[in-house]
Amino acid sequence: MVATISRETLRRNLRDGKVSWRTRTTRKASTDSDFIAKMHRVLALYDTPPTNEQVTCVDASRAD
Repeated sequence: MVATISRETLRRNLRDGKVSWRTRTTRKASTDSDFIAKMHRVLALYDTPPTNEQVTCVDASRAD
């Protein structure tokens, strides 16, 4: 039995054993009434990006 173990040792042991954990995520439908229009506007930027301009996509709904 191990009384204490450092985080680094634990991290290495998990990595060596190919063990990982992930935060459970859920997907929910948008309640935004303009969602479809906004989605099409963003997708159009992928299909026909503006010339000589930079496009940045940000998920504003995340609160980390």
